[in-house]
Amino acid sequence: CDSSDYVHFQIAGAAVRAISPFDHATIPPCEPRLRHSLFVQLTVLTSIVQSHLSPFFQEIVALILRHWRAHLSPILRLIEKLARAAPSDFKVSYFPQILPRLLEVLNPQASHLLAGSAEGTPSNPPATSNETPPLSAPGGPVNDLEISENIGGLASLQIQVVHVLIVCGPAVEDSVYVVVPALIRLLEHGETALDVKVWIIGLLAHLILLGPTFEHYAGPRLFLSLQRVLRNSSSSDKNRKFGDIVVYCMGAITYQLQEGWLSYKYLLDSITQYLASEHVATIDQWTEMISRSERMTKEVVESVLSAEHKSWFTDATEALSASTSNTKLHVNQQNLRRAWEASQRSTKEDWLEWMRRFSIELLRESPSAALRSCCSLAQAYNPLARALFNSAFVSCWNELYEPNQDNLVRALETAFQSDTIPAEILQTLLNLAEFMEHDVEALPIDIRELGELAQKCHAYAKALHYKELEFHTSPSTCIEALISINNQVGQPEAAVGILKYAQWHHRNVIQVKESWYEKLQDWSNALELYDKKLIETPNDLEACTGKMRCLEALGEWEQLADMAKQVWTQVDLVRDDNTRPMKKSLFDESLVKTVGLLGARACWWLSEWQTMEQYVSGVSSSGPSMGALTGTPSSTDSELGGLCGLYKSVLAVHHNQFEEAQQWINATRKELDTTLGALVGESYLRAYNTMVTLQQLGELEEIVEYKKICVLKPEESVAFKRHMVNTWTQRLSGCKRVVEVWQHLLAVRSLVLSPHEDIDTWLQFASLCRQSGNLTLSLKVFTHALAVHSNPNIEDYRTSFSPMSFSSFGYSEKDHYRVAFAYLKHLWTVGAKPKALQDLGSLVETLTRRPNTGNSQELVKCQLKWAEWQMAIHEQQLDKVSVPSVLTALKNCTELDPNSYKAWHAWALMNFQVIEHESTKPVPANTDNYIVSAIEGFFRSIALGRSRWAANVQQDILRVLTLWFTHGHKTDVHSALNAGFQSVSIETWLIVIPQLIARIHSPHPRIQTQLHRLLCAIGSQHPHALIYPLSVALKSPLEVRQRAAESIMNSMRRNYVELVEEA
Repeated sequence: CDSSDYVHFQIAGAAVRAISPFDHATIPPCEPRLRHSLFVQLTVLTSIVQSHLSPFFQEIVALILRHWRAHLSPILRLIEKLARAAPSDFKVSYFPQILPRLLEVLNPQASHLLAGSAEGTPSNPPATSNETPPLSAPGGPVNDLEISENIGGLASLQIQVVHVLIVCGPAVEDSVYVVVPALIRLLEHGETALDVKVWIIGLLAHLILLGPTFEHYAGPRLFLSLQRVLRNSSSSDKNRKFGDIVVYCMGAITYQLQEGWLSYKYLLDSITQYLASEHVATIDQWTEMISRSERMTKEVVESVLSAEHKSWFTDATEALSASTSNTKLHVNQQNLRRAWEASQRSTKEDWLEWMRRFSIELLRESPSAALRSCCSLAQAYNPLARALFNSAFVSCWNELYEPNQDNLVRALETAFQSDTIPAEILQTLLNLAEFMEHDVEALPIDIRELGELAQKCHAYAKALHYKELEFHTSPSTCIEALISINNQVGQPEAAVGILKYAQWHHRNVIQVKESWYEKLQDWSNALELYDKKLIETPNDLEACTGKMRCLEALGEWEQLADMAKQVWTQVDLVRDDNTRPMKKSLFDESLVKTVGLLGARACWWLSEWQTMEQYVSGVSSSGPSMGALTGTPSSTDSELGGLCGLYKSVLAVHHNQFEEAQQWINATRKELDTTLGALVGESYLRAYNTMVTLQQLGELEEIVEYKKICVLKPEESVAFKRHMVNTWTQRLSGCKRVVEVWQHLLAVRSLVLSPHEDIDTWLQFASLCRQSGNLTLSLKVFTHALAVHSNPNIEDYRTSFSPMSFSSFGYSEKDHYRVAFAYLKHLWTVGAKPKALQDLGSLVETLTRRPNTGNSQELVKCQLKWAEWQMAIHEQQLDKVSVPSVLTALKNCTELDPNSYKAWHAWALMNFQVIEHESTKPVPANTDNYIVSAIEGFFRSIALGRSRWAANVQQDILRVLTLWFTHGHKTDVHSALNAGFQSVSIETWLIVIPQLIARIHSPHPRIQTQLHRLLCAIGSQHPHALIYPLSVALKSPLEVRQRAAESIMNSMRRNYVELVEEA
């Protein structure tokens, strides 16, 4: 499992670091024994951790090469494990380093290796040592190779090397030209042990079957070697064993040669005379098969192998896995059962202790030795127990009897249903359920229960998974939940798609609910459906609450306050009189709390503090929710508790009850602490709303501090307020641009800050509402927050907007025009485009007639927007637009604000559009003036955009190139371009080098000269950016391109000789 691999990974690193410091010059005599043991244990670790150990391979190989002769036998076993753990990495990076040492052992005169190897080997084998090794190889000895005790020491090492080469088969295939000659020399040597020869022939056959790279060694050379070796063998028993592997090798050659096999009849006869009759019959069958033009297959070749020989070429990984699974420690299921028993847990502390004890007991009883060894450390360091919880659970789960598994599931369900269990433990159990489903098998727990639990913990990604599974079996019960969860995880498109799916595929079965539109934040449609429902059932508290939520989102505070008052009155009557139409059994107390809190929110915005206090008091005195009564409180309960504490804090701040306010702020923070921890565990994005509430509490504390200063040190209050407002402004700029978030924060700030004191923020809020489509709330900003008149007539704003009405907006003269301009953008968005354009023109005239340095920025913004709307209302058709008036307005913007990127860009773009429009006419007019103006404007916008990093100027640069390569041969245009090149940095052109190189052979001398000069300038400062495109141009079939590229290359050669020569 993953966690135990991690543990072994850390241990392996420690083992590598333990071996590394040893040096033959300084270690005492006893150290080689320890080093030998460490190599053995490192081999065990490699077999367990597999590829996860690859970060240590370089260090391990370095140790192998350093201690090669001293510990050759365990090192060869370690090499096998490394090759199996990460075959690709080992083949490419490490096998070439080890191969020369392996070939050294295959030298017939390699007896000198025995002395060095014996030095580092314990006199007693590790298996019979009295000392218990730190780790045990799972299922048996570390090496998978069984070698006869009668084989000499050198022969044993040579067999191990051959076995290593078999394991490293694909890597050896790339080095056959080095390996095979060494193998044949050892094979033909007279003193080579027969068992070594058997292994060598098996390896040669294995290499032949691997691929075509061995074909050059098949045929006469190998036939002759086999013939000589067979001739020199004497023992009949060994000849029989040797004959088996020789026939296998000849079969491999047959597979390689196919019909070419028949060409070696003489050599075949010289070999078969030394083989047993059954072996000769097998070879004759192959010859007959080839004669019939049948293909020799690997299956036919491998069929002659004995079981012993087949085991040589079997991947040991499967055997290792099998042995690992069969060597499990005993699990005391009674101890585990006592640990997971959850029926007597009633407090938060009980559940924390339950989780701690259960985690430790899972490690203590784990059948995995690796996990069990972590138990002692986990007892001292509980985060380790949490980190290994999933792995320990899985290891024990598979060992439990079925009744105990059922009992464990019931214990987990008890934990899920507890109303006192901490959210972090629920998160851990949810992660466990996900881990089991993903890596093992799903726990036998209803996915509906898991989905509800995930929503309760704000684990929306998990909730979405479970609800999607539920949707396949019961779509009608989870559509609303899917819509809500998709919105929570930031997938509004998926939420809309679910609604459309339900409407299309289940319209006869599923009735679209009002709350679905609410989850989609389609407040207008939701409000319409709630109104229809309330006409049919006027006493439906759930529908009333839903409508109130819509009114809150739309900013209809007066309607929300009126409705809250009506519903709250009915609720009070129901509590006193059960004969009322709104029965107690028909509503949940949490809905009553929601009504009260929505009413309190409306009163907050309307500054009706007394009524707000009544709502908050009523919510505080109401009973527990229906969910709490059934033992399954929803996350809404904690959210409502947090809002109630926030509103109490607001009331205390308003009444200047500072100590009480601080108490409520602290209590609310504590209330939100658990919720925040669970949400942050999912993601910061999903914890954002709770973070906003905490920010509101923090700003309430700042307001308390400000009010205290106003009383104690009034002379410092102005400076403190200024600093506080600046801090709030910076803080708000870092907040998410969501209407709901800004609305909550502005509500807190309104306690000490009126809109006219922070008009910039309110204008940004209006823009945010407009961009998000909440036009009702956008209008409320102008008619309530930013309007002087207390009861403005909205229709007056829509229909009779004249220069005289500008004074209706804002408070100061400067504010009049800013607010008026913002309102006209709102008017344009709602669809009154002709009226908005006309009134914007009036506003521009008014600002123009009243020259004031303080209004110049507003005039620039208004004229830019007027030009933009002129084009938009005529659908970008220049024939219908007064081009001179638009250009004049834009030119005025560049003169009023010479440093405005938007002004220069808009003016240049308008000139560019005129040029393109004229070029489409049969008889185009003279556009030279427009071309020069466009070039000047684009160069200026490029300079401003790049210096401030305020705009993406790539499109402007490309338009300059278009004008340059089309009209650059004209005198005026040429002069404008020269001036423009001097006004921008050379780095500007790095992003369009391909376009510049493409025109390097322009037929116009002026364009070519300018382009040559620009490219030389680029090459002098950024040669690497230019060298490759120029190298390509030098190979162009067009001679003119070659000459132009060579000219620029020669100019670069003066400063960058080596770079040009390399190119």
